[in-house]
This record gives sequence, structure tokens and C-alpha cells, in this order.
Amino acid sequence: MVHRGELAGPRLIPVRWVITECVSAEPAEHGTDITVHALSQMSGPRRVLHLMGYHDTITTRWLTDQSCRHAERTAAAIAALFAAPPGPAAGADSAG
Repeated sequence: MVHRGELAGPRLIPVRWVITECVSAEPAEHGTDITVHALSQMSGPRRVLHLMGYHDTITTRWLTDQSCRHAERTAAAIAALFAAPPGPAAGADSAG
């Protein structure tokens, strides 16, 4: 899955980025192992400057933080899908 974004505000060179996300789920002994990999990188003119040697460390740190948060949110959303729904059906087996 690919997510694209751009920082709002007046800038000489716009700051755009792309987050590429790969989600895998594997059966485990007591459930499912979910792995989320997220890679963020600049795109557009900022990427060209980055490749030419101009390193904007503040933006790079921000993009790294964004990709980590995005991966955590995705993993939490997927885990919520696998969670048992609360209600009387969950305790029905123990009632006898």
C-alpha cells in the first residue's frame, strides 16, 4: 500500500513524501504474527535535492517518526480485527 502526503504551508520547495507499507500475517502457535514494514521517503523536488547531497535532517527525522507511527496504527487496526468481540458469546462455553 502506498500513502502520499505533502506538508501544508507556504514553502519555496514543497515537502512531499511517500510511505510504502507492506503488511504480512503468518499463523503462529497461539494466534497470528502480524508484521508491518513502513518505508518513508521524500518525493518531488526535495527528493532530487536529497539525492544531490542536501540533507534536511529535521524533515528526515519527521518522516521516520511518521512511518513508525503509521506502522503502529496499521498493526493495531489489524490486531483489532482478530480480537474476539466482547459480549455474552465469549463466556457461553464456561457457563456449563
